[in-house]
Amino acid sequence: MKKLVTLGAAGLVALTLAGCGSETKTNTNSNEKAEKTVKGTTDTTSDNTFKDNTFTMAKEKVSYKITNVKTFPSAGDQNKKTIVLECDITNNGNEPADLAAKANPYTYVHASQKTNNAEKELQPGTIAIDDNGNNPEQAREDTMNSSKVLPHKTVQGMIAFDTVDDSPVTVTFENQIFKNIGSKTYKIQ
Repeated sequence: MKKLVTLGAAGLVALTLAGCGSETKTNTNSNEKAEKTVKGTTDTTSDNTFKDNTFTMAKEKVSYKITNVKTFPSAGDQNKKTIVLECDITNNGNEPADLAAKANPYTYVHASQKTNNAEKELQPGTIAIDDNGNNPEQAREDTMNSSKVLPHKTVQGMIAFDTVDDSPVTVTFENQIFKNIGSKTYKIQ
């Protein structure tokens, strides 16, 4: 009886190891296929793009067309400025696009400034609040924080970064695997 249990356990272990071996091989093939797809992709509709001042997030089907660039006092430090990229945001998909979550531009859009000593990555910014609440930039900022854009509709929003000084700001745009696909430099006014 003892030998029978031992043989049964050994058989079970052999089957388990055989199953793991083939599973590993399958995963390796899947990873190789995925890697080949990413490296060999030429279909620009399947990835983010930046062209003619428009950043399009392909997976989310949302485009951010930069229409104007301004600076405002920062909410965090009134002595510093926040650079604001005013945008027309269009949902090209068939489902509502959540600008604060899945279609958040800060996933793929970053900014930096070269100072005297180093290149500094800038943090997403917030503009100082107008006491009367009638600044159009506040409405754009509210759109970014709480809106879902309906399918095939356009809203006005913004992408903002708090600056560290008055040197030019370079904004970079990335694809879905976080590789730079474009950049633009803006002077601080």
